[in-house]
Amino acid sequence: MKTALSLVGYANELEAAMKHVFGDSFVCPNPDCARKVTADVGKKSVTFDGDLYSPAGTLTGGKDCSHTNGNDCRLSIQVESCPDVS
Repeated sequence: MKTALSLVGYANELEAAMKHVFGDSFVCPNPDCARKVTADVGKKSVTFDGDLYSPAGTLTGGKDCSHTNGNDCRLSIQVESCPDVS
């Protein structure tokens, strides 16, 4: 699990915009980790499949691989397993 902002590169002059876009959201490898981070830390999280978990309790998004001809369309990011955040 990592912050979304830590996973993107950008020029220094774009820092304020990138912080606004990515904020303090987390990227998690699976739904269980995303639910735990959102519940325990109170921040938005998104899974590799694109499911967005909100502290307000909403779940949006999801994986749409219709454009990949059956190939795996998940984002390939090296992250650690979900830590104990309590």
